[in-house]
Amino acid sequence: MKRTIFFLFFGMLVLNAQAKIWRVNNTPSKSADFSDISTAISTASAGDTLYIEGSSIVYSSENVNITKSLCLIGPGYFLEKNDSTLYSKSNATFNSNVTIETTAPNTTLQGLNIIYTLNVLANNVIIERNLLNIVDFGLGVVSNTVIQNNYITGRIGTFTPSDYPSLYNLTISNNIINVYICTMKGNSVIENNTILSNGIYTIQYWPQYEPMENLSIIAVNSIISNNLCKGIIYTGRVTRSYGVKDDASNSIIKNTVNLGNNFTSQFLGGSIDDKYYMLSPTSTAIGAGTGGVDCGAFGGSDPYVLSGLPAIPHIYDIVAPTSGSATSGLAVKVKVKTQK
Repeated sequence: MKRTIFFLFFGMLVLNAQAKIWRVNNTPSKSADFSDISTAISTASAGDTLYIEGSSIVYSSENVNITKSLCLIGPGYFLEKNDSTLYSKSNATFNSNVTIETTAPNTTLQGLNIIYTLNVLANNVIIERNLLNIVDFGLGVVSNTVIQNNYITGRIGTFTPSDYPSLYNLTISNNIINVYICTMKGNSVIENNTILSNGIYTIQYWPQYEPMENLSIIAVNSIISNNLCKGIIYTGRVTRSYGVKDDASNSIIKNTVNLGNNFTSQFLGGSIDDKYYMLSPTSTAIGAGTGGVDCGAFGGSDPYVLSGLPAIPHIYDIVAPTSGSATSGLAVKVKVKTQK
């Protein structure tokens, strides 16, 4: 029956005739194209899709390098905490760093759980609906990358002055971020994020005397709108100890709500996962964004998706008897939902 359910699930997908789809599952009792993620990446051709199925076993405890343009899709995360997710509640977890190399532009990651650092070194990358710790960009130039609808327990970008990459035309939207966003030496659109640290800073270098825990967004030449954060907003000129002055007055900040001590009271609450940060009916962030949209990750044109469910059909419930017969058959009820 499990094999029948699998083919029902993938039969609902619209396949790209120019690329191949591969199954990856490291559970010993499962039959798939690959059990090892690094082998799957090295074997697949550019443009292929790897469906990395949920497993109770982590997929890698060694660093994973994506060296060609691929689409990696996992099942999502917090699957046991939200309604109508997947019938199987296991994540696709990488207990390692994952690097998208410069040779892998146009790569997409969706529905994965990456425990350590995701290093994005390529251009035109899409990172969406993942459970991440840190998103970093190395020391080079990264452009036209989208980071959206992720739950990030750490930060986006780096705060060490000697390690600033050059980032251009980034879109960072509808994420729940526990620490801060730092996009130096470039321009970005930063909108509809919920940021759990203090303040928004639009300066090119980390202030010499500013405690790291007070930072929320650091960016230059950027449009920053409809975000929801805990503390202050700072835009201005900062002098570093080595004498460099930076003027960030060309960053535009609009309709961003900073809630101070009232931060946690604005949310639905409950267990500390993504649903916790949905706005309560009395939140001052409701309708406070540009054009009357809600501020924060659940507002705007592409609101955060609970559990990071990929934008493909998924089976969320199965009802099946324990036995059948040649005359009556086996009456199985499968509930399928299309995720936007």
